[in-house]
Amino acid sequence: MNTHEQAEEKLLVGYRQLADFLTEAGFPISKSTVTKYCSPSINIGPPVESYWSKLPTFLPSRAIAWARARLKPVSTVRIEPNRRVRPHERTKAEGSA
Repeated sequence: MNTHEQAEEKLLVGYRQLADFLTEAGFPISKSTVTKYCSPSINIGPPVESYWSKLPTFLPSRAIAWARARLKPVSTVRIEPNRRVRPHERTKAEGSA
């Protein structure tokens, strides 16, 4: 993406707009999770472009790239765990007498 295309992109201001944008794009995430990921102690959130007062701003294209990078590949081997009957799944006849 060149500088001209970035200039035409509308910035997302604040964590709420970012969370709503990503959710609409198919990456369901809450404002709380975005805030946590972007906190300085964790710092695994999407890249911040600048700040509008105290609110961080994000480019939509970079936010989508960040969300796609967090996707995990599908495992080709699926192992079925042994099915165990949980206590709430037992019928009265099978349960305790």
